[in-house]
Amino acid sequence: MRNKLLFYIIFCFSLNYAQVVSTLAGNGSNGSVDGTGTTGATFNNPQGTAVDASGNIYVADRNNNRIRKITAAGV
Repeated sequence: MRNKLLFYIIFCFSLNYAQVVSTLAGNGSNGSVDGTGTTGATFNNPQGTAVDASGNIYVADRNNNRIRKITAAGV
């Protein structure tokens, strides 16, 4: 009984946090174009991401055989 109560408390507590999804780069089209922000860049099957200490995001752009860098400023 105690485990069930603990589960319900944790479950209800977790419902209070909303998740935010944002587009950092790319416009939804396949390709290999560099661009600024969310408007110009295109990717072709992005697979993984990494973030460095400066806030730059690196994306493995699989079908373009590239590592793409998105700066903290969105470039």
